[in-house]
Formats: sequence, C-alpha cells, structure tokens
Amino acid sequence: MGRIKSFRQLIRETCWRIIWQFSLGVLMAYLIPLASVSIQINEDGKHLNNSGVLSIFFNVSSWIYICVLLIVLISYHIGKLLKKLSYEMTLIYENSMWLKKECTESLTVKEFRETGNRIIVMQDRIRQLIVDEKQQKEDLMFQVSAASHDLKTPLTIIRGNVEFLQAITENDQSQECLADIERASQQLLDYFNQLIHYSKTYYDDETGWTEYSSSDFINELEKEVSFLIKNQMKFSFEQNVKGTEDYYINPSLLIRAIQNILTNALEYADKQNPKINIRVEQEGKELKISIWNNGLEFPDEVLNHFGKLFYRSG
Repeated sequence: MGRIKSFRQLIRETCWRIIWQFSLGVLMAYLIPLASVSIQINEDGKHLNNSGVLSIFFNVSSWIYICVLLIVLISYHIGKLLKKLSYEMTLIYENSMWLKKECTESLTVKEFRETGNRIIVMQDRIRQLIVDEKQQKEDLMFQVSAASHDLKTPLTIIRGNVEFLQAITENDQSQECLADIERASQQLLDYFNQLIHYSKTYYDDETGWTEYSSSDFINELEKEVSFLIKNQMKFSFEQNVKGTEDYYINPSLLIRAIQNILTNALEYADKQNPKINIRVEQEGKELKISIWNNGLEFPDEVLNHFGKLFYRSG
C-alpha cells in the first residue's frame, strides 16, 4: 500500500513531476545535442554570431519539439492521475453496499479513505437499526399473537351462545339482532386469524428456504389456487415458462403470500360476474406472477399506502 495522499498533494506532485521531466527532456534531448552541434561548428573554424546561434536554438522545429514534449508529458501524467482516481472510485462504488474495512485500507487517496470510513460507520449504524427494528417487530408480533389467541376464546364463547340463542328464540327481531352479533363476531374472528397468520409468517425461520424448480413451484401453485377458489368463480391459470430454472425460495411463505393476495382478489372482484386471472411468466432469470380480477381499480390512496403494515382503506 502506498503512502496516503490528499487530492491537493496528488495534483501538486503531478505538476512538479511534469515540470521536472519537461526540464530534463529539454536538457537531455534538446539543449545538450544543440550545444554539441555548435561546438563542432566552432572546431571547423567557422565563427557563429549571436543571430546564427539563436536561429539554431529557437527555430520552428525546436518550438514544435518543445510543445510536443510538453503535451505528451501533461497527457501522460494527467491520464495516470485520472486512472488512479477512477480505480479507487470504482473500488468504493462496487463495494459501497456493504463496504469492508479491508477495502478502505487499500485506498491511497485521503478523501476516498475518509469517505469509505464514513460509509462503514453508516453501515454499522444501519445494521444496528435493522437489528433493533427486527427485535421490536418480534416483540410486537408476540404481543399481537398472544392477544389474538386470548381474544379468540371469548369470541368463540360468544358465537356459541349466539347459536344457542338462535336455536331457541322465535322472535324475528331477536333473531336479526343475534345474526348481527354473529356476523360481527365472525368478522372479529377473521381479523384475529389474520393477525395470527401474519405472526406465523414472520416467525418462520430460514430452514424452509431451499432450491426449488420453477416447474414444481408452478404445479404446486396451481393446486393451491384451484383448492382456494374451487367453485366460487371463473378463473384461468396461464403460464408462459420455457424450460426450468432453479430458485432459492421458501415455497410455503411465497405461496402463503400469493394466497393472501388471491383472497383479496376474490373479495373485491365484481359481485355479479366475478373473474380472476393468474398468469406466471418468465423474463430472463425472473419468474413473474400476476393476479388480475375484474373489480374496481385501486384508488390513489391505497397505492400511496401500499406496503404499510395493517393498513386498511376507508
């Protein structure tokens, strides 16, 4: 590893190197040869006046030589400096996602090294924030799951009592009230089941991740879709996959996520003539899954809040 230098030092050294090599080039390849020529002429007995000497040293060819020498030296050293800066900039850019300390230690430009060290500090901070957020989510999911389990028990009791009262009550108004209570309790039970389902998804460990072929996954997905929709509506399952690619996935988590999207598609499809289309296609190395229904389009509010945890549109 070379000595660490700043931009200012590198530019100053480059300028001095150009001046020194230019002076040396003029001396060795121009002044000394011309001086030897004038000495040889004097030895022949031909006297040169001042104008004759100046015409030898400062003619057009001499100026062209000096300019070419200067341009070559400037181009070479500036190119060398830019190549060095480009190399270290590329080194930081290619490793900027998760920069390692060993990478910054190989940098010789002071500003780049300081930038690399700052990136490492920010990365450590981001890692810690991710760990803290994950821990907070784990605590939250545990509380949500525990509360959902606790609330399911009294809801089950309420539903059981409602069913019992419906069986022994003949009054139409009472039956209507009991039906409202049953629908509300069922809705709450569905919400709690969703929370429990989400917490199970969050706590799934990495043991379920495996190499899975695209053909096996598509077959499994088609079975799950057919089982979920059954005879509820018309649906089509299309695929445009040529050959087989292997993907490192957690099939249970991925299918569960698709089931959640499909459940929403079922719920919000057109009530009179519901239709759903599931399409799987391959683009390069990517496997794309699209789910379409003939319901209303998403409003801007939903699109703006897409991805937020537990968000529900008004």
